[in-house]
Amino acid sequence: MSSAVQSTPLKTPARVYWSLVSLVLLVMAGGVNDTAINVDYPSISRDFNITLSDVSWVTMIYILTGAIVMGSTAYLLKQFTARSIARFSALSFLIGGIICALATSYGVLLVGRIIQGTNFGLASATLFFLIFTEIPKEKLGFMSGLASMAISFSPAIGPSCGGIISTDFSWRGVFWACIPFPIIAFLLNEFFTRNTPEKTTTRFNYGLLILLAIAFISTDCTATFIGNDNFNIFFWILLCCDIPFFILFGYVNQKSKNPLFDLSLLRRPVVFYGLISYMILNFINLGYSVSIPTYVQDVLHGSIDISGLVVLPGAMVGALFAPLAGIWADRHGYFHPIAFGTISLVIGAFLFPLCHACMSVTLIVICYLFARIGWNITFANILPDTRLQVAEHEVADLNAIGQMGAQFMASFGAVLTTSLISLSELHYHGSLYTRVHHGATIAYSMLAVVAVIVMVFIICNFITQRQTQKHVD
Repeated sequence: MSSAVQSTPLKTPARVYWSLVSLVLLVMAGGVNDTAINVDYPSISRDFNITLSDVSWVTMIYILTGAIVMGSTAYLLKQFTARSIARFSALSFLIGGIICALATSYGVLLVGRIIQGTNFGLASATLFFLIFTEIPKEKLGFMSGLASMAISFSPAIGPSCGGIISTDFSWRGVFWACIPFPIIAFLLNEFFTRNTPEKTTTRFNYGLLILLAIAFISTDCTATFIGNDNFNIFFWILLCCDIPFFILFGYVNQKSKNPLFDLSLLRRPVVFYGLISYMILNFINLGYSVSIPTYVQDVLHGSIDISGLVVLPGAMVGALFAPLAGIWADRHGYFHPIAFGTISLVIGAFLFPLCHACMSVTLIVICYLFARIGWNITFANILPDTRLQVAEHEVADLNAIGQMGAQFMASFGAVLTTSLISLSELHYHGSLYTRVHHGATIAYSMLAVVAVIVMVFIICNFITQRQTQKHVD
């Protein structure tokens, strides 16, 4: 994609790296906590006497909260210091985790997850904002790769960690195990994080944030109806309401004197293709994270810890590729690593439905390894490549749109994948094995198609950048 930057590297103060470490700790803790609970869906379902589709809200409400909060970060990062935002982020994760661990009802558990989700929304947006503004462009690919490794690796190992912890301490142990991370991150942040916010005279638009939240929640509720009630009349009514909410938000945001962020960035083809690809990649990520543990337990009759450990090889190898791909991009440009990653992702995504008839734990590990390596390489490079297409004063808006959209697509991917499996489990004929197997086949086929869609957007991005470069030359 964009060519590699050739200039003399600039020295970055050590405090910047330590401030990034504090944010990485918060993001990793939030990522692990996000998916570690996925292996406990059956246990939570039994404890609170709710359906599997309803349990998916434990993950969905967490990610949705993060997505909604990210919608405010374009304003917050201009108005407040990164240290203040990270401080609030650490405290919200700590308090929310304690509430979840002590929850006596499903409602209380969801309240804790909402508070926790605030952390993930603030921490991940602040992390990339500091990278894009404090790190020289010569190191942008590598540092973005490290950050992406943290963001992608932590949710990927979440099921493994959750399986091990839950086997000995039940699902509540997952929340207790994450408590030390926000405390350490809080202390590092207080000592090392320093930046001067841009400051803005505009007022924060709470109405737009509420409208955005309604659009996000309404869309995920629509997907939930699939798992509980099939494609009934309420599903189609909600679906018809979802799209107008997004259109209304876009119109009001652009006409407002105090927009949440600058959506006009999406009118630039290279920015549009890059951000959309980045968002959809997270749909794929969470789709696999929530479906593989359920499949291993209900179809392959694996234990909770095995259902979590099965994704560990792919998560570890894929995470190692992210910073290496960043170095590749810094030296030779972003096109080759992104192209390589996309091809690997598509191959891995199609291996799942193609091998489904003879699927085993070993085959899942192999299929996920291909998909995970490709996903990590692509995810680590697509956003920094897009960042090079915008001016410095547009970084906060670009970051907010990208991170918010990725979080929303993650929640949508989690609930839609779970709902498709739940739909088959409730309405398809045969044993539990047959019903879940059928639902998983549909879900994996959907994720393969989505991977191809990502490839199409990335090809369009590459063509557009080449055409733009020719005009410049």
